[in-house]
Amino acid sequence: MNYNLIDKVILVTGASGDIGEACAEIFLNHGARVILHAHRNKARAERLNKKYPDTSYIIRCDATDEEQVKEQFEIIKQRYKIKKINGLINNAGDLLDRKKIEEMDWKFANSVFEVNVKSAFLFTRYCLPMMPRNSSVVFISSLTARCGKGDRSSAYGLSKGALISWSKCLANELGPRGIRVNCLTPGYIKGQFHRKYTSRQAEIEHKTRNPLRRLGTPADVADAALFYIANSKGYVSGTTMDICGADYMC
Repeated sequence: MNYNLIDKVILVTGASGDIGEACAEIFLNHGARVILHAHRNKARAERLNKKYPDTSYIIRCDATDEEQVKEQFEIIKQRYKIKKINGLINNAGDLLDRKKIEEMDWKFANSVFEVNVKSAFLFTRYCLPMMPRNSSVVFISSLTARCGKGDRSSAYGLSKGALISWSKCLANELGPRGIRVNCLTPGYIKGQFHRKYTSRQAEIEHKTRNPLRRLGTPADVADAALFYIANSKGYVSGTTMDICGADYMC
């Protein structure tokens, strides 16, 4: 399908990560203006900004800090002169560490919850006043939240499960305003996340048992995000889409 996002503005949180970068670029390639959020790794967002200097804008903050997030929306409105945002991709998040439940305390679990849930809450909260009818919010959750798999990642699954639940509640709440809300649950997506947290042996085993006999890519997730964002007058809301090559079937 040939999507046209000209005159649309999309905000992507965590745009310096693999999935965030892929989402941002696919929107840019379809004519959208894209706000690239980054925190520590600003370099990848800057590369996209240099590639698309007229249609991309960088904001930088700790997505778990409410005052910093509020400041970025003032930058969006005052410096970049952007008055409306048609799509929000809540992608910022992290695993932080693999731990068994006996190795955790609440401080650790809460830190995972903050980076995955609080970040999405804050960006959604301050983006919504700028979103007109026919806008779309997309949460990037995880297959761990759907099927409970993932080595020593229950705190991560807990936080990502909250995103699935919240997306459904918001779909119901925001529907009368013409705003659709959906959720993506990527499975094993090859990239920096698993290079940091997953052994190469586990990666090989996953690829071998996957029904499609391959790992997912950030582009696979970006394709699904495009579908949700581009169907501005669509009827798809409150859904959760698994991007996992049939690793899990609901």
